[in-house]
Amino acid sequence: MIDVANEKYEFYNYCVCFIDLLGQRNALKGEGLITVVSDDARQEFIAKTKKSVGAIVRLQRNAEMMTQSAKGKGEDSEFRKHLPKEQQAVWDEMNRENWKRQRWSDGLVYFASLAAC
Repeated sequence: MIDVANEKYEFYNYCVCFIDLLGQRNALKGEGLITVVSDDARQEFIAKTKKSVGAIVRLQRNAEMMTQSAKGKGEDSEFRKHLPKEQQAVWDEMNRENWKRQRWSDGLVYFASLAAC
């Protein structure tokens, strides 16, 4: 039996960003798990899938590029090079990546615990 009275629990607020690519259900509406073997049906399936999956890949790639550029380029930053040494440590801490990302299907979630702030 677990002794709940002696368990230590910690609670934190989080900053969360949820991004969902709308319309994907409609984009693939009517498609089954296995396509019909005719060449026309196959080509139509491939075109639909490329359009849908391509949009998801672009969303994920763009989100990754956006978050990478928001980090301020760390120690390579021209701004950081002009700071006094003690302020460079503060800059490094501010640019420390503390968010996490989860991807699935056509959605993205970025989140960071505010306990670290």
